[in-house]
Amino acid sequence: RKHWQESPFELKILADRAFCEGMTRVVYHTMPHSPAEAGVPGWSYQAGTHIHPKMTWWPMIKPFNDYLARCGAMLMQGNFVADVAYYKGGQVPNFSTTKYIRPDLGFGYDYDDINTEVLLQVTEVKNGRIVLPSGMEYQILVLPEGEKMELPVLQKIEELLAKGATVIGPKPSKIYGLADYQAKEKQLSAIAEKIWGKSGRKIDKKYGQGRIINGKNTRDILEDKGIFPDLQVVNRMGNPGIDFIHRSTTTHDIYFIRNLDSVSNQAHIKFRAVGAPEFWLPESGMMQPVSVFTQDHKGTTIPMHLHPFASLFVVFDKQAAVPMHVTSISRESSPVFPSISTVNDGVYIEVRTDGWTLTNSRSADYRIELGSGKNQQLKIDKTAVDIAINGPWQVRFPAGWRVDTDQTFDSLSDWTSFADPDLKHFSGIATYRKSFTIEPAAIDSISNWVLDLGSVGEVATVYLNGVLLGQSIFKPHKLAITDQLKSGENFLVIEVANTWKNRLILDSQLPFNQQLTKSNLSNSKDPLDRPWKDATPMSSGLIGPVRLIKYHQIRIDP
Repeated sequence: RKHWQESPFELKILADRAFCEGMTRVVYHTMPHSPAEAGVPGWSYQAGTHIHPKMTWWPMIKPFNDYLARCGAMLMQGNFVADVAYYKGGQVPNFSTTKYIRPDLGFGYDYDDINTEVLLQVTEVKNGRIVLPSGMEYQILVLPEGEKMELPVLQKIEELLAKGATVIGPKPSKIYGLADYQAKEKQLSAIAEKIWGKSGRKIDKKYGQGRIINGKNTRDILEDKGIFPDLQVVNRMGNPGIDFIHRSTTTHDIYFIRNLDSVSNQAHIKFRAVGAPEFWLPESGMMQPVSVFTQDHKGTTIPMHLHPFASLFVVFDKQAAVPMHVTSISRESSPVFPSISTVNDGVYIEVRTDGWTLTNSRSADYRIELGSGKNQQLKIDKTAVDIAINGPWQVRFPAGWRVDTDQTFDSLSDWTSFADPDLKHFSGIATYRKSFTIEPAAIDSISNWVLDLGSVGEVATVYLNGVLLGQSIFKPHKLAITDQLKSGENFLVIEVANTWKNRLILDSQLPFNQQLTKSNLSNSKDPLDRPWKDATPMSSGLIGPVRLIKYHQIRIDP
């Protein structure tokens, strides 16, 4: 149990997994009544995740709520795209597991589990696809292993086969239950023998307009039917490292993808969809045309760099004409795309309102090829400028927590590295202030500036020259500052919030009358037997390093 210890980033990882498993809307079930007299973090239930106004990072929660709302809105569009329906059988109890990569299907195809009620509703088979009344479609129906099946289910399977469905599974021979079982099993056996034949062990044959199969791999059958994987990943990791879900409307294909790992994943991702692709970023709401990709009869390949546990939507407009785009990139005569042999970190080609630009973090000669066949040689002769914002920093802590309210940090440090136990275990919001100077010659019209906060524990609100840049709740903590940065003196303010964990750990070691936090939660009848008493403090504060990065750009003539 992680009472009051979770950050928005940890909750995002859980939400992203649920989104890929089919969740379409997040609802906060309830918030406990926790008046001022209850203290902080206050009263709560023993179960569940705590999200309420007494969370340390509650003042910075809006971007997290916006993220969940945008994801939910997108994932309620159209229908889920699944190639296979796995019929779960009629046994009781009957449970489906959480989403996993099925051995017979492998990565890149998605599936649904359906029960008897849903299967018996199916009446339509369109172009070989089983169609539910809801509009869901499946290329293949897979039956469960075992010899038992309900008679109405087998009759439905025969009906679907006759209409053109593809069905994989063993021949049934028995029914569930004992009511009139002899007569029902006789009917079942007669229909089964007609469909599967006498043995039914290894078959692949036509039945009606459909196809009945047993003893073959589901993935191989899909490929035989010309159904390519919905998502393919080529990288240097040896495994995809990516989860996804795909929804489709009459006008758009919508993919939500997430990096499963705590390290970056640089990959070429092939989507089965075609059309005009865009990146839709649920953290900010920004929509960016994809400028580098290739398309063929199997789909669209896009080079992507996913930060640790990153997630985004890739949206294809089915009705729009495929825009002008880059189909290959070489750097110093070495392929960057579509080859995966050369890591292309730091290469960004953007379509903007004022044209196309190429941005790179280091000087290099480039050759790009457009979809029209046109080639261009490009040269970036300046490396990125990396400016460290070093100490001292003025740091203000709130009163009432046995921490000096106004302090000077000579350099940025993790709060847990300090000797003062109250600072080491501080939970809440602290404000960092720092001024820095930019030479006039450094400001130009052809560069992008980014503020990189480095490591942050856990969330930050950033102001530059009195302007709110935004709230950074997910890694990497980088914000665009080109429009707010000015020559001369600049003033930076960063508010940082961690979780309650560190203070709860310290208070669990103090006498009751010395504790600053209050909670109704304990591991036993002893109110001091707290769930977090043996936990390890988590890194907190602005840890950095904080840097200004200037990326040089060169205009591309499409």
